[in-house]
Amino acid sequence: MYTLRFVGAGYFDVGTVALSPINYFPTISGKGGLEEYGVLYGRRFIHGGHAFSFSAGASFNDRTGYVAGINNQPQHYESYYVGLPFEMNVLWFKPVKRRYRVYRIFPVGKPTAFGDSFGFKLAGNVSEHSYISLGIVFGMGNHKEY
Repeated sequence: MYTLRFVGAGYFDVGTVALSPINYFPTISGKGGLEEYGVLYGRRFIHGGHAFSFSAGASFNDRTGYVAGINNQPQHYESYYVGLPFEMNVLWFKPVKRRYRVYRIFPVGKPTAFGDSFGFKLAGNVSEHSYISLGIVFGMGNHKEY
């Protein structure tokens, strides 16, 4: 299994500006961000109505932001580094052909391999600025092994 992955995250500062003693206007200003470009390779295993996948690879990362400089003036910085991205997935899907059900209630058409899936993803990157994330995954598609 090959994966091309892009991760983008922004850092924001939320504040307010007083228009009058009782009216405030919210402000949002960008404080930096992270961009990750990665290529991963791994394996996928299917057991019954479950799919398990594990993959790892290499990534190029670009981190930008502001730090306090001389006289507390913000100074822009940009950092480039490589990392080791990884992903682990667990998915539940329809293991046998049956009629597709809209909202899992109303049957539509003939029995088909088309269906939806649901699962969890654990992902992250081991690098100069490591992170880890947990997500919920929804999907639709055909399962080919029957």
